[in-house]
Amino acid sequence: MKKYRLIRKDTLTPEQLAAARAVAPPIELGDCDLDALADWLLPDGSRKARKALKEKLEDDMAAALESAMRGARASFMDIYEYVPTRPDIGGTFQVQRIPGPLLREIQTNFIYVEIPP
Repeated sequence: MKKYRLIRKDTLTPEQLAAARAVAPPIELGDCDLDALADWLLPDGSRKARKALKEKLEDDMAAALESAMRGARASFMDIYEYVPTRPDIGGTFQVQRIPGPLLREIQTNFIYVEIPP
């Protein structure tokens, strides 16, 4: 199975960028992997520290979602933005999740480059 890593587009030559575009999978803006995010933020942290960070991230995400359900636009670490769309039952709002500034910047300025085996 091929492996890829994200590289800034402006660090590649035009030939390398064209080659990368020919084989690079699109950057998907789906669900955030909180385990991977905790590992990335604390690469040398203990298992206990990464678990505590993951729990904090889950709490922050839930707080942003709850805020949007109450009618205020909210952001989760600039990864996602939660936008209230229309009123729902019980005085809450339905919420749409859109990519935040960080994900939009990654999609615009980065590309996947294949890692040689």
